[in-house]
Amino acid sequence: MVRILLWGGDSWVNQGDSAILSATISSLKETIPEAELLVASARPKQTSRLHNVLSIKRTPGGILKALAGCDLLVWGGGQLLQNASSKPFLFLQFFLLLTAKLMRKKVMCYAQGVGPVTDPVSRSLARIVVGSLDAITVRDQRSYDELIALGIQNKNIQITADPAVALKPSSEGRAVDIMRHERLIQPFVVISLRRWGHYKSNWLPVSFYAKASRWPAGHPESYHRFLSDMALLADCIVSQLKIQALFLPMSSGGDQGDEVIAKSVIDMMVRYESARVLEGSYHPSELKAILAKADLVIGLRTHSVILACSAGTPAIAISYSGKGESFMEAVGLPEYSIPFERATFNSLWPMVKDAWMKREGLSLHLSTVIAALQMEAKRNALIAKDLLNINTDISTYKKLTKSFDSEADTWAGHYNGATNIARPFISSSLIARKNAVLSFAEVQPGQRVLDLGCGPGVYGEEILTRGAFWYGMDISQAMLSYAHTRLYEQPNSRLLQGSSTFIPLKSSNLDVAICSGLIDYLSRDQLIDTIREVQRVLRPGGVLCITANLGDRLRWLRSRAPAWLPAPLRVIGPAYFHSDGLIKELEESGLFIEEEIRIRSKPFGGTLVVKATKGVPSTPSMEYPGASRQLL
Repeated sequence: MVRILLWGGDSWVNQGDSAILSATISSLKETIPEAELLVASARPKQTSRLHNVLSIKRTPGGILKALAGCDLLVWGGGQLLQNASSKPFLFLQFFLLLTAKLMRKKVMCYAQGVGPVTDPVSRSLARIVVGSLDAITVRDQRSYDELIALGIQNKNIQITADPAVALKPSSEGRAVDIMRHERLIQPFVVISLRRWGHYKSNWLPVSFYAKASRWPAGHPESYHRFLSDMALLADCIVSQLKIQALFLPMSSGGDQGDEVIAKSVIDMMVRYESARVLEGSYHPSELKAILAKADLVIGLRTHSVILACSAGTPAIAISYSGKGESFMEAVGLPEYSIPFERATFNSLWPMVKDAWMKREGLSLHLSTVIAALQMEAKRNALIAKDLLNINTDISTYKKLTKSFDSEADTWAGHYNGATNIARPFISSSLIARKNAVLSFAEVQPGQRVLDLGCGPGVYGEEILTRGAFWYGMDISQAMLSYAHTRLYEQPNSRLLQGSSTFIPLKSSNLDVAICSGLIDYLSRDQLIDTIREVQRVLRPGGVLCITANLGDRLRWLRSRAPAWLPAPLRVIGPAYFHSDGLIKELEESGLFIEEEIRIRSKPFGGTLVVKATKGVPSTPSMEYPGASRQLL
């Protein structure tokens, strides 16, 4: 069993943090069912009860003990890489990360938002500490840009999505029960506000100033004007749109007190009888179910917007520190975001009327883009799983890497068909497989082609002659060295080392993916993860050409492989999958099977070659309009 320690925003009081944690736990349990999860919390009993997970108190001794016993530290999500709330906050994060690295633990920055990091010392430390992490995922493009601006050089930085996007809402029946209990009548608009701008980064935590009632210099007057404008906006929504206004506290009590802000706005309203505050205490999945019932959401709280949009409800984001704005950019609706500093009645009311009139079209748009973001959100857990596999001494990954490294020259020779007594059989089989795969792929000039398990680059050689861009990926550095030699000075080629379960390329940006001879060394879980990753990187209509062994003879030989057998038979690997399982997994993943061919060869049974497409049957084009876009 592997142990994962989760350190993020404390979820017992903030519903945004709670949504992130709930979705993170679900994704990790689904992706790594054998893992034991442990959450660090200021109130572990509440966290354990709410999320059905083990939890420990955030004390130095408890954290050190938990770190000593864990295999992976998951740092995030939320926005932990910032010092807007207090300067010591970020130093605490750095201390935790450095401690974990000194204890030789794997550390992953998990789907975080980044910034602002203001002072030079913090920026320098961020560059050193965060740059040393084993994997970094951020939830949006702005966070990625901020990491680059901080000077963080880490080849493992990936843009994914906020985990809360993938949170599953409660049932329809539960949503109806809550609405009845809260006396909500459809249609209704949700408004979610928070305190903002009432502090500046200081050497004491925000909670200290809240308790002492002496905030550092901020904007009390401008914030009161904002609340007055929100009251006027709510009145117009109630009177002109003829609907109810529901104020949603995302962080009740504590130093935030969203419910106090909501009630103060209602007190300023003329039509206060048509507005109400959500009174009950609900799980994030229940809140998402309620937001799915709303017609429109106006949110200063970022996760009210994220939960609403991911449930298909249009939203207007009042953005602070770029948070809401970056999410609306990710869903392709930046025009429905406005910075807090410019959020007045005169600027918000036209946006509300426009969103209200277009709400059905906006909901349809969200339904088309959220599925891709949900896949990105779940990819965070896949990356965590990949880290754990690499960290396991007995993992197949390391055995395969070592085996292919030691036999790279033998594999390279099989395509030349000489010397070894078995090589003529193997060479003819491999060449026949290559010809079938490339015939199915129908590579066109300008297309982007990913070759998983590329080996010595034989496929890449021919693909490049067709005027395409070739990305060769393999777990073996020795294999990639042969590919580099073969394709020396080819400007349209790029080599990547890594596992097929984590492809370090952008989503929906490839035309063709080739998996030739790869899945014979994957377990079922690894095959499913590989297909999921291939679907992610392929554009709609993109082609996957994949092969598998016919029959069990090759598997039987591998299980009894003596030293005198040629390299393909001595490679250590589970070889769980061949033709019977492949078609089933491709169909269940949602890929469209276009063609298949069986190539018979003796003495090993032969090969199945399958052509599948993402979403719709393939329609090869002579010109690829996205060829100029950059991959990571």
